[in-house]
Amino acid sequence: MSPPWHNDNAPENQFTRMVGAYGYTSQLWVNSTHTKVAKCVQKFHTRSVVEREIYWGQLCTGPHFVQLLDHRKNWLLFEYGGEPVSPKNLPLNWKEQVAEIMQALDTVSCSHNDLLASNVLVKDGILIVIDFQWASLGNDMTCGIGLDGRKKLHGITNNLVSSLAPFDHAQLVL
Repeated sequence: MSPPWHNDNAPENQFTRMVGAYGYTSQLWVNSTHTKVAKCVQKFHTRSVVEREIYWGQLCTGPHFVQLLDHRKNWLLFEYGGEPVSPKNLPLNWKEQVAEIMQALDTVSCSHNDLLASNVLVKDGILIVIDFQWASLGNDMTCGIGLDGRKKLHGITNNLVSSLAPFDHAQLVL
């Protein structure tokens, strides 16, 4: 099964599955020019996870969020957001960037609810937050638009500083 945007005649629309780059609920596909990522949501459809990604993808804009380009059924198309955060690519000013991210989320009353290092990418020295499948409007899991109100199965996490601290260059023990 290929993303619905796949087209063998257009290099920018030739997608390959990212081996090892998918979570519990989704599979990811990257295009040949590394400018787009297609996400196929495979679990928790009854919990409005696709609808949350679309809702927050339209509201969370700016340098710290991937742009939602298109969506079809359980497929989402995003701009390429970079590489997973690691000790090698964590920006030196990561704490300032986390403050910017938290301010941007607060501006639209978004509680990400799964804010872990595994949901942060780095592109050109900028932290990029991804995966809004469990995000809520404040504490309202329905986001005020009638989405399923059940919470994430494994609890809510919104402390990005503690999640990224182990990657901090200054704190790494050699």
